[in-house]
Amino acid sequence: MQTTHIRIVILDRDLSDAFSMRQWLEGSGHRVIGIASSLAQARRIVSHEHADLALVETELEDGTDGAEAARILKQRHGLKILFVTAAPEAARQGADAAAGCVLKPIRPLALLAAIQCAVGQGASGQPGERHVPVEQSRAFEMY
Repeated sequence: MQTTHIRIVILDRDLSDAFSMRQWLEGSGHRVIGIASSLAQARRIVSHEHADLALVETELEDGTDGAEAARILKQRHGLKILFVTAAPEAARQGADAAAGCVLKPIRPLALLAAIQCAVGQGASGQPGERHVPVEQSRAFEMY
């Protein structure tokens, strides 16, 4: 499978989850440009370095709603968004800003497949494809 190198910012109040995601993503050839627990931190990161995608938790450390943070990152910084959360109903509130939602606890293969779909590649790694294998689709949903 050929995968495009994707530049990612992680916005999650649970640093343990964030560091696990960074390890999986970098091990798969992607680049995590930064980890933030608040919208302000994420905005500082993406203002200094280009990102393609933000992984966003629905509840942030500074009390900011993840859906609102997703809208700001999408509108002001042009990022594609995936929610990463144990509360998919909260993520659906921000479906207008996101490509989908990866459910916690996170399964690495599901996370990688969802990222490929969010940036317009399906599970095969081909641009424009959004097909997701059934065994992976139970761990995430695309909007």
